[in-house]
Amino acid sequence: MEVLTLIFGLIIEIIVLFYIIKILNEPTSNQSSITNLQQNINEMKNLRIFAQNTDNTIPFNEKSKLLVTHIIDKAYLKKQEVKINPNIKGNFILGDDRAFIFSGTFSKHTVGIWVFGKENLRILKDHFDEYWTNGYKPYH
Repeated sequence: MEVLTLIFGLIIEIIVLFYIIKILNEPTSNQSSITNLQQNINEMKNLRIFAQNTDNTIPFNEKSKLLVTHIIDKAYLKKQEVKINPNIKGNFILGDDRAFIFSGTFSKHTVGIWVFGKENLRILKDHFDEYWTNGYKPYH
């Protein structure tokens, strides 16, 4: 009888273990994925860039807004809307449906986290708009 109980217990443990592994490996639908900046950046619409620290590799297009602590390269002044606000703290890129928050310096090699939640995007947009309103246009 003890052998039968031991075998039955081992079978139950194996089944539970496989079930736990299956649950841990399934991604959730609202899960933000940690990734490199180069993925999905071209798909973002209404690009707003919030950069405290940068290595001069800011991706931009003619419709994007750039908010920085200081101008590094004057090429940015010709191709997009730029404002300076020395009080900026943090680095992120914000689009209509997602944002990329950098883990460190604004660089194409910096790892960060993609954010998709509507409430989080609204908070980042409000944050960007507040600093944008208090920023000033650089001299050309």
